[in-house]
Parts: sequence; structure tokens; C-alpha cells
Amino acid sequence: MIVILLIVIGIQCNSLYSKIKVVPEESKYKELALSDELFNKIENIEKSIQDRKEFVFTVIKDALEQNLI
Repeated sequence: MIVILLIVIGIQCNSLYSKIKVVPEESKYKELALSDELFNKIENIEKSIQDRKEFVFTVIKDALEQNLI
């Protein structure tokens, strides 16, 4: 019984190893990945957009109104 279990476990380990062996270590999409610097810039822009969405104006007069004439 133990011998049969060892054989079954050995076959399962071998099949798992063969599946793992097929996956390449280097991704073919490596060149499309974002650098850390670019990723940080994107995060900063997203935070800025969120801050502007949540900002509440306390001034009654329209800041964009141009009554110059």
C-alpha cells in the first residue's frame, strides 16, 4: 500500500514539475512593463485627480469669471 502511494505521489510530482518547466522565467511582456519611476508618476497624477475631485470651493464668487471690461 505504501509503495503504491509513493509511486502515485512520484507521478504527481513529476507531472507538476513538467508543467512548471514549460513556464519561461523571463516574460515575453517584460518590455511592456512600467518602470518604477513611471508608475510613481502615474500614481501621483491619480492622487492629484482624486484631491481635485474632493476639493470644495469655499469662495462664493466664480474664480473663472472674467469681468474685465
